[in-house]
Amino acid sequence: MKIVVRNMRRRWKTAILVVTLLFLSLSLYQPVKTVKGFVVNTGLLVTNSISMDEGRIAIQSSSTDLTINVYDIASGANVTFAVPPGGPNGGATAYFPVVSGNRIVIAGNLTISTSTIFYCELPLSSTLQPCGPWEIVAKNAPGASAFGAWGFPMSHGDLVAWPIIGGFAYWRFSLGVTTTVPTPGSQPYSVSTDGQIIAFAAKPTSSSPSYSLMYFDTSDPSRGVINTGLPSGQYSTSVSEKTIAFADNSSGTPNRLRYYNVLTNQASTAGTGPVGKLAPTYYDTPTIWENRIVFIVDEVSDGYDCNGNGTKSSSEYCLGYWNIRAPGYVATTLAPSAAPPLTLYPAIYGNIIAFKGSDGNLQYVTVPMKGDVDMNGIVDANDKNLVNNCLGQVLKGTVC
Repeated sequence: MKIVVRNMRRRWKTAILVVTLLFLSLSLYQPVKTVKGFVVNTGLLVTNSISMDEGRIAIQSSSTDLTINVYDIASGANVTFAVPPGGPNGGATAYFPVVSGNRIVIAGNLTISTSTIFYCELPLSSTLQPCGPWEIVAKNAPGASAFGAWGFPMSHGDLVAWPIIGGFAYWRFSLGVTTTVPTPGSQPYSVSTDGQIIAFAAKPTSSSPSYSLMYFDTSDPSRGVINTGLPSGQYSTSVSEKTIAFADNSSGTPNRLRYYNVLTNQASTAGTGPVGKLAPTYYDTPTIWENRIVFIVDEVSDGYDCNGNGTKSSSEYCLGYWNIRAPGYVATTLAPSAAPPLTLYPAIYGNIIAFKGSDGNLQYVTVPMKGDVDMNGIVDANDKNLVNNCLGQVLKGTVC
């Protein structure tokens, strides 16, 4: 009898061990976590734009757009303050704030034909304080009609840049001087800057069939406007650390992305970038940072119902990102199953992507997540295998 009991106990222990090992082996091949599961919802309403700089996000978040909200990522604190005071018509009309360092830049006193470009400084304090007072960058700048068509002012570092009739202008905080630059051929659109390079789209001649990606190096103005000759979409450029992301307008490649490096004079291959749309420059900025470009992609193109409502729609959107200049083990794009839904174009700075979620609130997520070795937005068995294959290797002899 004792022998039978012992055998029964051994069998039960063996069965439990087998089940446990089977469960563990199966679980290792299931996603552990995804980008979608690590989104932070700030609870702050977004109306028309998102601008990011290191550790901070600026939005307009009132139904009348009379206030600006700055959110601090590290502390989770936010501060709200009024847009610049009213212009000739007495109303406080200002749109599309841009944050750069401790400064906020915005086009205010907007009428159909004119505006004033303002900036203010966030106080250096242990707690977030309202920005102010408002100071003037430029008077008699283009108005709501022109900025709405060409793009609103952009700022980074020491530079503010904006389109004007037949060209663009830029102003430096350090000098307080405005420089105007005419563009050959046609009106520039989608002016963006990284503090040195000013990128935009323009037609080489008024009769050109397509817009081209162009740029101007403020550190070497004698070179003038450089036409890259790369067919570009009209409304979407973003520049970061001398790499420009733009909409690929090559023949037969609608809604694909492309990038160009100013230093090397090299571009990604036409027609091979992911399908998606970059933000119109003044909506959400920047859309490129180091080796990652963020964009929106509709559910049909992505092949996935990212908002989980049971249908894949061409009018419902998912977050997308493109890992550029990456080693072979890194995925090209964010996996569709890991993509959170959004309703406004995303922006990126460092490893933070911010966007307007399906609930209308400002949301953000950190990428890559801890353990996401292949940077596809999913931590799974492939990441584990990549690590296991590199165990014991050292920097001077690694092939990983």
